[in-house]
Amino acid sequence: MFLVVSAELPKPRVTQEPAWETLYSGEPVTLRLDPPKATLTLQPDWTVLFPAESLTMGCRLGGDSSRRQYSWYRVTAGGTESVQCQWENGTNCQVTFRDESHSGLYWCEAQSGQERSKSVHFSVLDQSLILQTPPQPLTEGQTLTLQCRERKSQGKRYEFYKDNEALTPDNGNTVTISAVKKRNEGLYRCQRSKASSQPVLISVRDLFSQVTLRASPGARVQEGEPVNLTCEAELTGYYSSPLSYSFFRDGQPVVEGSSSALYSMAKVNWTLTGSYSCVVEAEHRIRKNSAVTAVTLAVSWWTVARLAGGGSLCLISLCAVLMLHCRAQTSGETGSLQPVQTNQPTC
Repeated sequence: MFLVVSAELPKPRVTQEPAWETLYSGEPVTLRLDPPKATLTLQPDWTVLFPAESLTMGCRLGGDSSRRQYSWYRVTAGGTESVQCQWENGTNCQVTFRDESHSGLYWCEAQSGQERSKSVHFSVLDQSLILQTPPQPLTEGQTLTLQCRERKSQGKRYEFYKDNEALTPDNGNTVTISAVKKRNEGLYRCQRSKASSQPVLISVRDLFSQVTLRASPGARVQEGEPVNLTCEAELTGYYSSPLSYSFFRDGQPVVEGSSSALYSMAKVNWTLTGSYSCVVEAEHRIRKNSAVTAVTLAVSWWTVARLAGGGSLCLISLCAVLMLHCRAQTSGETGSLQPVQTNQPTC
């Protein structure tokens, strides 16, 4: 006979909801998203332009950029149409944005139509001053470069603002943020004298869409059984640099900065129970943590009595003797058995 007891240590106060217990088998796997099969490249890397300006679009698929394999398209107010190219070096497409009607979504694809790149939105603005920005959205860790340009002449110094707060430019007309975070999202603009650019919304997506801590074979185990904790990170895009993993029990680190997403406990005992979580970290201190998973024990009544101490052991023994004595008396009254004589236990 077993008595199931949750042997949880006092839980720290946490701000996240506990995760559901998950049964997980097999080798631990860190999820990664494959890169797009076709990639649209830009030179220069701007998406806000003056009328009649040009830039060069490239398309890559498995390292092959053959001119005969790719086509470029755009969606404008009139629908979808092919982009007219002026070829450069036989591989890249030079596009001229004639006027504001050329604003819209652009992409490239293999001529088979099976490999299509992500779409990039371009804005053609017939204004005296524009703020040039890279394709949106950015992902945490990417570089954000903002450039302020005038149509007729170029000044030596411009003012930059994010949500109406002044920014310090790198030089006269450029602001660079080497590794953007979510806090860098907002409306950006630039100005000189009385001229001001149209505000541009910069959006930044999380590098990790989700971090999950899974327990295998489960978060509730018998004393002495093994438990494997796996920290799984779901990335919003392709990421080639190594990630680091840290594991915490009751808010205190047990493993920090490991290259492995697996934390193993060969034999779980009472001292290893508690509330576990993990943190995944990428370059530029981009971090995200999992919800909390409680690791508990299911143990026999004898183990509970042994760990509870002598006083509790005597109480359990006394209860067992009294149960036997009552059963014997009941049996004696029916004539099937004689009462059993026992000595009272001494504590």
